[in-house]
Amino acid sequence: MKIKKQNDLKDCGLVVFQALFYHYNKKWISLFELKKSAFFSDDGIVIKNLQNLAFQWGIELEAYNIDFETLKKEELNEPVILLINENDNNHYVILENKNKKYFYIADPLIGNRKIKINDFEKMFVDIIIFPNKIFNPEIKNTKNWIFTFLNKKEHYFLFFSILLVSILHFSSAFFLKTVIEKILPFNDKELLFKISFIFLWIFLFKFSQNIIKNIYIKKLQNNIEYKIIKNFLFSIKQGKNSQLLKLEISDYIKRFSIIPGFSFYCSHFLYSFFGEMVSFVFSTVVLYLINKYLFIITLIIGIFFILISFIYKKIVNKKYNILNQKNIEFNSSFFDIIKNIEKIKNKDINKMLQFNIEKKLNDYKKEENFIWKINYVFQNAKNLLSEFLPIFSIFISSLFVINKNIQIGTMILFITFISNFLNPLNSLTDLIISYPIFINDYDLLKFILFLPKEKNGNNNLDKINTINLNNINYKYNNLKTILKIENFEIKENIHIIGNNGTGKSTLLKILNLDLELEKGIYFNNLALSFLNKNFLRNKIIYISGNTPSIDVTVYEFIIDKNSTKEKVFVKNIEYYDLTKMLEKWKINLNQKIKNDWSNFSLGQKQIILLLKLFNQKYDLILLDEAFENISDENFDTLKILINDFQNDAIFVEVSHSHKFIKDSKKINVQKL
Repeated sequence: MKIKKQNDLKDCGLVVFQALFYHYNKKWISLFELKKSAFFSDDGIVIKNLQNLAFQWGIELEAYNIDFETLKKEELNEPVILLINENDNNHYVILENKNKKYFYIADPLIGNRKIKINDFEKMFVDIIIFPNKIFNPEIKNTKNWIFTFLNKKEHYFLFFSILLVSILHFSSAFFLKTVIEKILPFNDKELLFKISFIFLWIFLFKFSQNIIKNIYIKKLQNNIEYKIIKNFLFSIKQGKNSQLLKLEISDYIKRFSIIPGFSFYCSHFLYSFFGEMVSFVFSTVVLYLINKYLFIITLIIGIFFILISFIYKKIVNKKYNILNQKNIEFNSSFFDIIKNIEKIKNKDINKMLQFNIEKKLNDYKKEENFIWKINYVFQNAKNLLSEFLPIFSIFISSLFVINKNIQIGTMILFITFISNFLNPLNSLTDLIISYPIFINDYDLLKFILFLPKEKNGNNNLDKINTINLNNINYKYNNLKTILKIENFEIKENIHIIGNNGTGKSTLLKILNLDLELEKGIYFNNLALSFLNKNFLRNKIIYISGNTPSIDVTVYEFIIDKNSTKEKVFVKNIEYYDLTKMLEKWKINLNQKIKNDWSNFSLGQKQIILLLKLFNQKYDLILLDEAFENISDENFDTLKILINDFQNDAIFVEVSHSHKFIKDSKKINVQKL
């Protein structure tokens, strides 16, 4: 069964459904389209949401609990989805077939695989999902990126350059034939000088065109790369959070890291493809005109080259997926050693870690050596054929000269053009085989670049005075209601209380505009849809102990590298004499913040976060366990300073340790 490989950690359910969709409709649906309308949990897409997604695309999924013995006896007429647990992760796979020894499955991580029944029994988690097609969905055909590229006028020079260089290249190939057939038999020195002068200019012009072409392609590559990076960062800034949170950090890093390679392929693809195609077409015509029998021999050699390249690429591409997986596992085992570096001197722990990394290294090297052997055999076979080809072409064409089927000049032309025929053919084969990898990278980038963007209204508020929440029903993962509010108004300082998991932090994130609500939230009696969210966010600050680190100095972190905030903060340092307090807290404003705040204590980290309250006056201040690791003495000091500077703000606070800036009304989130 045809199945594509998952690229992101949470995508196994989507890839499985994509394969089923192809099975029923004989059309691939883009993961980009599926992911836009999918709802994810922390570990991926749960069965209920997978069922809802599938129904939108015309396939009904019916899930049942089933034990392994019943599964073995189940007669399967169509592929089914099974849930397995492998490496402590739940994972969707498709069961295609089974017999008394093996289960044949399509795995989004690896591809098609067969697993022994005893091994599969240990993986199976007793859930089977039966698919059933219920209607034919409408699929929109998107315009191919190549045609979009071709329609841009700034690239016309590239196509003109391709054609011109190709014509000059083939013109220069006739120099030797002209000298042998038109000059040497007649000892015509004058014609020799004229012809040499003409072809010299052709060579020089071709050389200059190649230089210009290479510079142009490099500039084109840089422009594509800059444009993608700019749009990538813009999409992250303006994209809907509900879409952005569908990816893990590693998924973003992967996408960002492929931009240079994608830009290189994109800029070189058109020149390589059209340039090699022009060369191939010209060579085909010339070889056929020279002698059709020589052309047929050349064509057979070319087909042989294509078959070898195709088989080689297929084997290597398949193995590279496994190699990448083994490399990830090997790196993970090394990461385990680094995480346990303080315990590694313990004999038993060290032995366990060493055994694990050696096993992963052996698995990785086994796959790597296999690929090396395939490369070694292929490259040597290719080199052997390359060495043999000139001798073969001279031998064959000489027989035709001896038989007076062609002249010596034509023979030389044939020897020249056979390489102009086979080299482009080989290059085109590589391009076509590599194209699916490029398209896969394009789909990865598409999810970010074409994310649904957050919509902004045109109205700005001078000051936030009131916030109203009406008929809010926020569901995590579109399933479980976390926060339900019928009618709630905030116009003064409040303390939010409630049991763990009742939605206190969720409420603060809604007020901070981190979680998207289509309706139900009003600022100063204006619906959020009418307001400019970017402007509104500048009036709100949310402080939580879960704030991630940024690779900047403490000072840059506090002022957000904003000159206006810097002026306010510098003034407050002097006015509140913060320098002495910073010395007491052992916080150096010029110190770099290391990854995950590793060079600061929890208390220092929270103080640094709270110092942001001195970079501007805010209208709404949201404090989520902001003082939990700060001593009572330091809390009392900060409370006085914050109260003094932020005297006009509305405070909404959550604290299990009852450290509040304001003596405010208590609101139980469970009773809203």
